[in-house]
Amino acid sequence: MNTATQTKIQKITSKGQITLPIAWRRKVKTDMIMVRETLKGIEIIPSQTYKMSPEDRDDDIIIFNADRDHDGVWMPAEELATRLEKLNRNKKTRNHGSY
Repeated sequence: MNTATQTKIQKITSKGQITLPIAWRRKVKTDMIMVRETLKGIEIIPSQTYKMSPEDRDDDIIIFNADRDHDGVWMPAEELATRLEKLNRNKKTRNHGSY
């Protein structure tokens, strides 16, 4: 396996977007990335969110994905909270109030 590091300087658009080189995107075979701030700067990591085991996800758990859960449309936090509360009530009802 080639462990050589490639560095590219990319322009950030006025909307905060960057373009990752096509060769990199093909190499990682995903359209999902994880971006996190570190002491050294910003780290971009390919993410196989739905294929990752729980121990590889650190503390991040996706409970809502607009593409997966809502036909690609974002949802206000208040509406998401309402839906989660309803799911929780339904779960309690099905389990007769016990977990």
